[in-house]
Amino acid sequence: MIPPGDIRNCLAALSGNESRIADLFQYRFGAGEGLSGHAIGNLVLAALADVTQDFAEAVDIAARILDICGVVLPATSEIVTLVAEFADGRVLSGETAIARAGGTIARLGLLPERPRCSMRVTDALRHADVIVAGPGSLYTSILPPLLVPTIADAILRSRAVRVLMANLMTEAGETDGFGVLEHLLTIERHLGRQLFDCVIYNTTPVPEALATAYAQHRAAPIVTGTFELRALERFGVRAIGVPLASEHPAGKIRHHPERLAAAITAVAQGKLGAWRPRAELGGV
Repeated sequence: MIPPGDIRNCLAALSGNESRIADLFQYRFGAGEGLSGHAIGNLVLAALADVTQDFAEAVDIAARILDICGVVLPATSEIVTLVAEFADGRVLSGETAIARAGGTIARLGLLPERPRCSMRVTDALRHADVIVAGPGSLYTSILPPLLVPTIADAILRSRAVRVLMANLMTEAGETDGFGVLEHLLTIERHLGRQLFDCVIYNTTPVPEALATAYAQHRAAPIVTGTFELRALERFGVRAIGVPLASEHPAGKIRHHPERLAAAITAVAQGKLGAWRPRAELGGV
């Protein structure tokens, strides 16, 4: 079936039901033959897809169960496989294998190369006020839906403000040593065109203790300096710095939700010049 992980996360995040149901949807079995490592939400989506023979309909049913505030649409209902070619010549398929492989990814692709896309997706993109890509794993979450040609075309033709939301940390095996510019250039190189009007990046320093803890997993804070800002400007992308890094939950670096929402709203309304993050929201 279609990898359900990102769909499950979106459904859980938008759940308007009691948090226990969303938590249950996200629960991952730690043991059990055939169950270990699987999230309940993935199993529910798999069962619904098997019953309906339509993954998009399965997502709609799960959305009603979770009473989500919004709509979650899969980029395609076709069975699609990620294929990555690495700089050392290896070619691997599958999200898990690619994420765990290590090394530098030279090229990412889809099999089939041109999967079909629902009209609901293109209509949503065409009528959107703002389109936000990210944050998330560059090669295994952000790029795959953009590689669906119909989606990239719809984003390019949309009148929406198109925003790339930069990650806070690099990710081992995917973006080692990457900055904001490398993320944007990687997307442009794969699509053959530049989709975004602006990029929102973090300006809050990550505390040394947390940076050290993340370094043990080969992850480092993404710091955007003057050179990158000038390069992004020449690239035609507006760079918007916002103090976003927040330690929540404890020991984890995450985007500050209220500040991120306020920044995206300000961009969508064309009021970013007058917008400033409220001091009481705090940083890390």
